[in-house]
Amino acid sequence: MMEEISKSKAGGRPVKIDKLSKRVRVRMSEKDMIQCRKKAQQANLSLPEYIRVIVVKGKVSNIFSAEEQQHKIQLIGMANNLNQLTKEAHTYGLVSVEHDLKESLRNVREILDRYKL
Repeated sequence: MMEEISKSKAGGRPVKIDKLSKRVRVRMSEKDMIQCRKKAQQANLSLPEYIRVIVVKGKVSNIFSAEEQQHKIQLIGMANNLNQLTKEAHTYGLVSVEHDLKESLRNVREILDRYKL
């Protein structure tokens, strides 16, 4: 009876079908490791993910172009600025940061307008 309950009430996270349970050790020179990390970063992947894709598919294509990657970095910086301005607005009042908020919003709109169809 105890076995019936445990089988019918199997809660928790489902088991992965394609579990990553095997390890492969690879030796690289420092130069090769730096190059591999750089390529993984350009592909916006972690080093293990990058190596796995290379081994399985034989190539990795970058999701973002260099220009799109630069825009992404700019948007992240602007988002950080907006967070800081929001904190300042809560601390000192909204009037003191109105100009900075409008400038940041204008910059974000410029980048987003580049991607409109």
